[in-house]
Order: sequence, then structure tokens, then C-alpha cells
Amino acid sequence: MERENWLKTIYEAHHIAVFRFAYSIVHNTHLAEDVMQDTFLKAHRGFLDYQNRGTERAWLFQIARRTAYDALKKRRREVSCDNTELITLAGPDEHTAETDLSELLRPLTPTDRDIVLLHVVAGLTHQEAAKALGRSVHSVKKRYERALCTLRAQLKEEKT
Repeated sequence: MERENWLKTIYEAHHIAVFRFAYSIVHNTHLAEDVMQDTFLKAHRGFLDYQNRGTERAWLFQIARRTAYDALKKRRREVSCDNTELITLAGPDEHTAETDLSELLRPLTPTDRDIVLLHVVAGLTHQEAAKALGRSVHSVKKRYERALCTLRAQLKEEKT
């Protein structure tokens, strides 16, 4: 398939899920849009490297994950450690369902959070999530199960 047609096809199929996944990591609409654009630019540049080496969806979310964390690192370097400045990074009144999800997932480790987000928000299978994270499918399944147990326990505590 020609590179431009391929990019258009994967963009149309995955751009919303990539944006949601990026937002779940960076918690900022504008930064998530930048991450999404950078993800597709990197996919475009990496077209020849990809050439059907697994699922393009897992490959794309692997790019998105790395791009989102790189954007966060860059953003942290640009902002001083003053708490008031860190709070303004989120933007005024950006309270959404994704923000609630991010609060719910806070007790999880970053890897477990990524696994849950890839599965729930992005809709990746365990196999696709494993490929995106560079982990075994067994590891991803086990960590996902443990993460769900942690979340269930947290919800039970909040009810009591």
C-alpha cells in the first residue's frame, strides 16, 4: 500500500483512540492533540520500518505511549517545580470522565495504569497491549487482573 494512503487509513481508524489514550496520560487536551499528531508523523516516517511486522494498532499505540511520556518529560523540564504552576498545566476546568478515570487509576503503578488504559480506553487486546509495552502476554494479563483487584478493593473501601 502506498505510504500516504496507508497513513490516511490508519489515521481514520485510530486517531480518536490515540487521542483518548494520549489524554489519559498527559491530562491536557492541547498536549494530547500534539501527541496524537506526533504519533502519526512518527508512524509516517516509520512506514518502511513497520511493513507488517505485527499489528499496526499495537505498533501505533507503542509510538503514542512513548510520545506521550516524552511530552510529559519535556513539559516537566519547561515548568518550574512551583506547585501553582504545576496545577495550571492541567488547564482551567478540564474536568472530564478521563480525569475521573485518572484519579481512579492513581494507586496503580505506571505500568499497570498503562495496561488498563490500553485495554479499556484504547480497546487493545492483551496481545496488542503486550506488544505495545514490550512485555509478554502472560505478564500483561496477570498485571491487568491484579490491577482490577486493586481497583475493586479501592472501590469497596470508598463505599464503606
